[in-house]
Amino acid sequence: MKQRVAFLTLGCRANQFDTASISDAVEHDTELVDFEDEADVYVINTCTVTHRADANARNLIRKARRRNPDAKVIVTGCMAQTQPDAVAAIDGVDLVVGNSHKDRLPELLVDPERITHAPRIAVKKLGFKRQIPDLPKISRMQDKTRAFVKIQDGCDYSCTFCIITIARGANASLSVDDLVDQVRRLGDAGFHEVVLTGVQIGRYGHDLEPRTTLVDALRRLLDETDMPRIRLSSIDPREVGDDLIALMADNPRICPHLHIPIQSGDDAILLLMKRNHDRAFMRDLFGRIRDQIPDVMIGSDVIVGFPGEGPSEFDMTIDFVEQWIDHVHVFSYSDRPGTVASGMDDKVPPEVIARRSQVLRDIGQRKRMAFGQRLVGRVEQVLTESRPTDDGLLAYTVHYMPVTVRGDVEPNRLVDVSIDIEGEQLVGAIAR
Repeated sequence: MKQRVAFLTLGCRANQFDTASISDAVEHDTELVDFEDEADVYVINTCTVTHRADANARNLIRKARRRNPDAKVIVTGCMAQTQPDAVAAIDGVDLVVGNSHKDRLPELLVDPERITHAPRIAVKKLGFKRQIPDLPKISRMQDKTRAFVKIQDGCDYSCTFCIITIARGANASLSVDDLVDQVRRLGDAGFHEVVLTGVQIGRYGHDLEPRTTLVDALRRLLDETDMPRIRLSSIDPREVGDDLIALMADNPRICPHLHIPIQSGDDAILLLMKRNHDRAFMRDLFGRIRDQIPDVMIGSDVIVGFPGEGPSEFDMTIDFVEQWIDHVHVFSYSDRPGTVASGMDDKVPPEVIARRSQVLRDIGQRKRMAFGQRLVGRVEQVLTESRPTDDGLLAYTVHYMPVTVRGDVEPNRLVDVSIDIEGEQLVGAIAR
């Protein structure tokens, strides 16, 4: 009888790709079940970006144990990598498998005896020279019509707030040949969009021999695959070069959507964060992007309440977001043990962080809807999702704007719709 295995993924798209790869590898030798159902093995792929992410993981571990007290609970991902002893001490955890050993999960999951005899903690430090984990290629992503492809892992920066370099190590890239093959597989499986993801995708290929770049990889994907839509995930400001901007401007298959994390709009805070850009650089970069790709949607990440952030520094961030950003992900600052920022003075009180975060979220929502207003009256191609809304099917434009599509349309279809707006929701009628 096959083992019933349930996966749950927290955090970033890189984690989602890892889970999809592992579940693909074991689907023929196990019975994959929903995390809400009773399973023999629960695998929780964790995030550790914030304290809230850690708390969420702990709650899910306890829920899995309550769902089936006899099940094995395996915790993997970034929390497992950075806090293995603390995770192992959580009541109900059987195995802790760090990112360093994540590629061994498939062989564990297909054989109950291996789980029983495996070391309780499998974690080693991720160094500055390493290879991307050898996870199997994927041909599906559960309940998704856009496929994530992890093109690299790790990060070469040392931002003072970030624990990801500890959790995922240095930059390690997938070979271009493997990337092209992966995207072809997904195209053959019926996907119409891939999202190239990782931790620092702008450094893609810098570690390969011969050295290559993200732009080189994109050119090969354009030349050697038929994937209709290629989307980039988050990319650092310093890694958006003129060659990438020009390639995006000239190739409609690359979605006109860039997510560029600024983290702050104030130079003093950026210096404390040890970011490698300042306000003037970002202003020049965003101006060049908008000049060459007028229809682009620019999203960003901002950390609110970093140590030393006062009212004037926060106002500088608001000003930059108002001028240049169409959509913002707001992260309330959270001390991460082992980071430089956790030892800094001049911490911002939690209630101030919460208030400022809400102010910025409100601005972000208004800016996003302002971008949506620009689409009203236009015919836009959207990719339909598998998730229905109350009165239609959810879909996304090339700019990653959500649209509720009305009419007779199936999931995972590229369709042209006429865009309108109702309240704060974009709606689309099938264009005739």
